[in-house]
Parts: sequence; C-alpha cells; structure tokens
Amino acid sequence: MKNQLVEKIQQGDHDAFEGLFRNHYADLCRFACHYVKSSEIAEDLVQNVFLKIWQNHRNWRPRRTVKSYLYKAVHNQARNYARRKSVEKKWEEETAVSNVAHSPSSEAAWYEKELFTALEKPIEQLPKRCRMVFVLSRVNGLKYAEIAETLGISVRTVEVQMGRALEKLRRVLGPLLPPS
Repeated sequence: MKNQLVEKIQQGDHDAFEGLFRNHYADLCRFACHYVKSSEIAEDLVQNVFLKIWQNHRNWRPRRTVKSYLYKAVHNQARNYARRKSVEKKWEEETAVSNVAHSPSSEAAWYEKELFTALEKPIEQLPKRCRMVFVLSRVNGLKYAEIAETLGISVRTVEVQMGRALEKLRRVLGPLLPPS
C-alpha cells in the first residue's frame, strides 16, 4: 500500500511537502548536528535533502518509511560532507608540508620548487570538485575508483572532472605539464 503523503508529494502538493518539512526538519537538524558538529552546516545538509526530494518529487519513491528514508538521506549527506572535509583538510595539510619541505639547496630543488609554485596557483583556481579529483589522483596517487568512493561520486564523474582539470591546466601551463 502506497503512503498517501508520498502520493501527494509526487503529485506536487506543496502543503503535503511543507507538512513533511515542518514535521521532520528540527529532528533531522539535531541528528545531522551529531555528525557535523555545526548547526548551520546541519541545517544546510537537511535543506539539501528536502530540496532534492522536491526537485525530484514526481519520481520520489522511498523504499522504506518516509521517516527512515529522511534519516538515511541526512546520514548520507553528513557522511559525504565529512568525507569531503577530510579530503580538503588532508590536501591543505599536504600543500603546507610541501611548501615547507621544498628548500632550494640545489639547481634541481630550485627547479622543482619553481614548477610546484607554477602549478600551485592554477590548481587552486580549478573548480572545487576538479581540484579535489586532480589532487587525489596526481598528488595522492589514488585510482579513479578510490576517488569516486572517497568523494561519493561515480567513476565517470571522476573521469570527466579529471579531464576538465587537465584541460584547464594545460591551457594555463602549456608544455610544463606531462602528457596524461
């Protein structure tokens, strides 16, 4: 038997959707806050869940109860957020360590530092997802499947983002980059 609330939302009933939002929003925010430790971020994550439901309301078909669906969706959003933050923090730490570790004690070290400096700014100017994919692949040596799992995206998305990153970097740096 199909849930009447789900049917109404699938039909575009704003009042039904608003009722769903009002009945669960505060509890879901408290739940998300346990994961992300920030009420503002928790609110953003919960709002994203509801936004996705509304954007896809015609095809929204929760497999379990609406409540368990909402909690699982918020849990996934929080987990993905934490994963992204962890990747960003690791990248920032590695960039800081790389900046300290490269001292121009020889001509080769000087050239390496210059090359790193030349790459650093264009890499930082990449769109966030392109940058994360590029760094995970080229700096951390992760395979596309590992990147996809880490960022919670498909392998195809990793391939597309990597292609975009390399294209933009080649445009900016030209012959400094090795072929992919």
